[in-house]
Amino acid sequence: CFELARKMGYAPACVFLGRASYFGVGCVKDKEKCEILCAEAWPQLKSMMSHEDDDILLLAFGYLYRFGGNKFCNNFEALRWFHKSANRGNSDAQSNLGTMYHNGIGVNRNFEEAKKWFQMAAELGHSGAQNSLGNMYQEGFGVQKDLNEAAKWFRLAANQGYSQAQLNLGKLHQGFETEEDNVEAVKWFQLSAKQGNSEAQNNLGWMIQNGLGAEREYTEAVEWYSRSAEQGNAAAQNSLGMMYQNGLGVTQCYSEARKWYGMSAAQNHSEAQNNLGWIYQMGLGTPEDFSQAIKWYRLSADQGNCKAQNNLGRMYQQGLGVFRDNAIALEWYERAAANNDSEAQQNIGWLYQNGFGVPKDYSMAVEWYWKSANQGNSSGQNSLGWMYHKGFGVEQNDAEAVNWYRLSAEQGNHYAQKNLGWMYLKGIGVRHNPSESLKWYRRSAEQGNAVSQYNVGLAYHSGMGVGMNVEEAKKWFQLAAAQGNRDALTKLSKMS
Repeated sequence: CFELARKMGYAPACVFLGRASYFGVGCVKDKEKCEILCAEAWPQLKSMMSHEDDDILLLAFGYLYRFGGNKFCNNFEALRWFHKSANRGNSDAQSNLGTMYHNGIGVNRNFEEAKKWFQMAAELGHSGAQNSLGNMYQEGFGVQKDLNEAAKWFRLAANQGYSQAQLNLGKLHQGFETEEDNVEAVKWFQLSAKQGNSEAQNNLGWMIQNGLGAEREYTEAVEWYSRSAEQGNAAAQNSLGMMYQNGLGVTQCYSEARKWYGMSAAQNHSEAQNNLGWIYQMGLGTPEDFSQAIKWYRLSADQGNCKAQNNLGRMYQQGLGVFRDNAIALEWYERAAANNDSEAQQNIGWLYQNGFGVPKDYSMAVEWYWKSANQGNSSGQNSLGWMYHKGFGVEQNDAEAVNWYRLSAEQGNHYAQKNLGWMYLKGIGVRHNPSESLKWYRRSAEQGNAVSQYNVGLAYHSGMGVGMNVEEAKKWFQLAAAQGNRDALTKLSKMS
């Protein structure tokens, strides 16, 4: 329609086409093309400046001065022309005025004035203004925060097919501030995603990956992440990297994971920077490179990412790519712990328990283990169990030790499973039960814990909690011996 009008010599059509190019509406985003089209329109538009009874022409002047590039851009003039068009009832001009007042473009920021113009346009059915008015009610800008009112305006815009409103309505239904309705959230994300909204595509992928409001389907999640990531969405690029790293919905491929993490990290996505650091630290799909790991951990940590802060602390504690320095490790752990990171809290407890970088202090160790354990961290729970068992920093209490070991063991922590096996074997803090002991030792042994493998072998060798089976005993002793367990080596030597 605009292209045909342009060919017929209607100058405002050039400006409207230019604005479409500026935002990539129905075409590839191209700001340079916008400037060219505005320049093409200018000679005719200049001769039409006195025609102030045409709201479409007045709107075109507003767009020219707002989006016309270096030659024409003048926000004060844009505001003046939008006012002229808006006062003649043009809802596009009213919506643009709302945006300029909301963002302080060409005028001092004024939320009340923004709300006034958005309201006028919204009541005329302008979907963009309805979405913007919904945003104001959601955030409480210029109005009292009212999520029901926000949802009302988002829904009006969404029902007109406005993709950003569909996205916003989906996010409201996720229940962060309103009642959760994941099925409804998925519905709106799908409508927005099918229009190409990259954030909606990423959100839809996340919902499907986690089985929220839709059946869990990793392949479909990857499809939506891919669509979003290819548009440059940093969050989706990070999510796609995780899918490749873990082989969810795609064949596991560390190099592909690194590629997507790298693209996201280059956009300063802190989670992707941390993930990329892990790839380099562990040498997944690339040679192990501690310097690169530290570089990406630091970039992420400096943005406040607590996982990266904890990882950077561990690099200093272990001396990986840097000189070992427990004091600096503690600084990074403390930053992460300040954000309630349970792994960092566990690590601080370990430093205090062993006197690394700080004076040895069992009471402080228990305090940090407690913080970690109460967040459900299995390492913190196991460590706290150990402190109760030994009476370090707390009154000795084996029953309490068993309680914490069990909480950790049920999460799959093989150290806690080994410790719980020992408590049942010896009847410490719990009734002596060789069968229960073997159960926990086996769970730990199946995760590769050499001490547990030896104890499973010992149970079969002696018939403790299970029928005697020399071959089965030998199998477990061999697994433990392969990891250098001396007791297992001795047993094998005697058996042979």
